[in-house]
Amino acid sequence: MPELTGALNTYEVAIDRPEPNARLAQLTVIGPTDERDDIERWGRLDGHRTVLIAPVTSAIPAVETWVSVFADDDGAAAYLADFPADVEKRLDTGRKGAIQIIDSASFAVDAIGDGAIGIIAFEESETAGDGWETVIGFRIGRVLGFVSLYGTDDRDLRVVGQLIAEELADRIVGVLTSEILPPDQIPPPALTAYSFAFEQTVMETFLVTVFPDFDPGDLGDDPPPTTTSTTTTTGGSTTTTVVADTTTTTTRIERRTSTGRVSAEGTIVDDDLACTLTLGVFGIEETKSYVQSVGDTWLRDATTDGAYRSVAADEAPAATDLIYCPGWSPAPVATGLDSFVVPGTGAIEDLDGVEAERFDLGRDALVAIGYTPSIDVGPDLDRFTVWMNPDPGEPWIVGLELMLTGSTREFERALGPGFTPDADIVMEFSLRVTNLEDPRLVVVPPTEITEEG
Repeated sequence: MPELTGALNTYEVAIDRPEPNARLAQLTVIGPTDERDDIERWGRLDGHRTVLIAPVTSAIPAVETWVSVFADDDGAAAYLADFPADVEKRLDTGRKGAIQIIDSASFAVDAIGDGAIGIIAFEESETAGDGWETVIGFRIGRVLGFVSLYGTDDRDLRVVGQLIAEELADRIVGVLTSEILPPDQIPPPALTAYSFAFEQTVMETFLVTVFPDFDPGDLGDDPPPTTTSTTTTTGGSTTTTVVADTTTTTTRIERRTSTGRVSAEGTIVDDDLACTLTLGVFGIEETKSYVQSVGDTWLRDATTDGAYRSVAADEAPAATDLIYCPGWSPAPVATGLDSFVVPGTGAIEDLDGVEAERFDLGRDALVAIGYTPSIDVGPDLDRFTVWMNPDPGEPWIVGLELMLTGSTREFERALGPGFTPDADIVMEFSLRVTNLEDPRLVVVPPTEITEEG
């Protein structure tokens, strides 16, 4: 239970964590062997615990809820039935460490789920002092839920405990039916409007054999090269020197670099898009502009004389061009980066004049995005930096820089064929996302439209 209602709605979360079997057994200071036996006997699989504390001094300083999941209904029912028996035997039941149960009594609980129990225990605690703990446990199938209210006096907390237990039961049912998603499964809010600038560059350096310029006329019926001779007589010997008109040819090895670059800038508003794309290879650049609005797609390029023509978004050239608009999703979950860029765990810094949270990632993140099959395979990772919007309620990527270097063999083992043979390769990606949810952003259909040529 991440929050409480009613008179306890100001209580704050102090602990909220998974509670595997090992942790539960460690919490059991008195009778740990009994608790471990119960876990094994009844088939407890896993659990979760939340502790909420009063923001000011209170007669109810803490409210604790925990959930245990078992292999089957019978195991859950048996564990719940054994719980009061452990309390009666003065055994700590794993609710908290370093407590001694002095006295206890059971009480009837209004129906919750498939069965419920209620216990009031007078305890001595090394940390909290003497007090009274009211516990309600219940079962829903193979899931057990528990609520504990710790009081510094003997006031009756059964009604309050009943209400919190019913809320916890509703939450458990919601999770089981997927009406409520656990925090780690709640999808982040969708980013519906933003501007972007994306660039991808591949630079390949390789060796080529350069042959001399060849004139086919050299194979014609031209007269043979002219020759001249000079004869010199000295004493008793004669030397003749012959000189011919010849052509010298040279074959050489050259190192060359080929660079391909794609850059895209544009705006996205819901399902609509405006994007200007520049493709450059071998020093030749081509610029295209796309507009997508109300389900239609238009293209403006060198063939349309400044106007747009209607194209199919799922056919060439749009199907390949629009991959780069924006080229990288600002939603971390879309590329598998969500577990690497957890809000609040990065470093806050300035990014192009805007506050952002920086994360420097490693090869495990490269595997997660599918750019290499394992951390031991593929090109070298020179840089992988992601900047997130620092607002945890709007956890979107606002900047990204990725640089990979290596040989053709290393790149093709990671990304597949398509690179120049025996090349040294540098691949770089850059993304900037701005104007998050700016209401002034708009995409409208083009006004000048020509017939498809």
